[in-house]
Amino acid sequence: WIWKNFSETVRRQIQEKQLKIWVVNTATVNTDIPGYAKLIRQLTLCGAVLAHNAIIDGEQQTLLKFLRQRLAKQFSDNPVLLEELTTAVKNGMSGK
Repeated sequence: WIWKNFSETVRRQIQEKQLKIWVVNTATVNTDIPGYAKLIRQLTLCGAVLAHNAIIDGEQQTLLKFLRQRLAKQFSDNPVLLEELTTAVKNGMSGK
């Protein structure tokens, strides 16, 4: 597949851009509809991408902080949901 032709740096940049697109898209998901399960899956995948991208721990922490801030802003009115979404990210990062 063409993915193998990219350097590690380029792959990381593409994935980080994709990650940001996913996070931005969470703003449009109504958690009362079936799209909620898709959101959880996306965030778990985001976590996995973060873990894959993290050449150094500092970079991983920076991306995780970005993701958490974004989620906190969008779901501040629902702390239970926010915790669940954050957990999905953590699970993705730990490979669960």
